Amino acid sequence: MTRTEGDGGGDLETDEAILAELIDLMGPDLFADAFATFTADLDSSLAAMGAASAAQDAEAVRRQAHRIKGLLSQFGATGAAAIAQHVEVAPTGPIFAQARSLAGIVPGTIAEMRRISAMLLSRS
Repeated sequence: MTRTEGDGGGDLETDEAILAELIDLMGPDLFADAFATFTADLDSSLAAMGAASAAQDAEAVRRQAHRIKGLLSQFGATGAAAIAQHVEVAPTGPIFAQARSLAGIVPGTIAEMRRISAMLLSRS
């Protein structure tokens, strides 16, 4: 596990073993394609969650948080996925602030995942 500093100074975990397993199973080229699709899907979901939050649509925020949680989990971003889980089950009042917090930590999480992936790919 690798820790990266999250929004507000908390540590977020990335499970290197999951990334390594994906690279081993897919090979470098397919992994690169899958990672590009993952980041595009994540960007789309974050945008949809932001729009839902701006519209004060708590159910739509929850749906997007669930999708984001799944995406992050599949690629080993366990710390950010846990935050997405909190958004998914949050009461309506605080859900919008929690959604903004999640959106704020994802770019750093993706950067850390890219760094780890590059390191793992250089070893294969």
